[in-house]
Amino acid sequence: MKNFKTKIGILALISGIFSFIHLFGIEKAIFTIGFGSVLLAENKYNAEKPSKLAIAGILLGFIYILIFAVITVIKGPEFLNLIKNMR
Repeated sequence: MKNFKTKIGILALISGIFSFIHLFGIEKAIFTIGFGSVLLAENKYNAEKPSKLAIAGILLGFIYILIFAVITVIKGPEFLNLIKNMR
């Protein structure tokens, strides 16, 4: 079972990294947070140490969502004006 948990932790970390590579990777960030959280809950249920890979993946997912939200707030009105001018 430990090998499977390691693979899930690696999956969470890699998808967290990929959320930064792909533009609008919000779905990957949410996927990362979900899988990392499941792995942390499983480790807590079995009284094991938390997976560092899962924690890193969750942090990357949250950082991406935070950056995406800040950019959306800052550049959102400019983008809406651009769309309005295209009509």
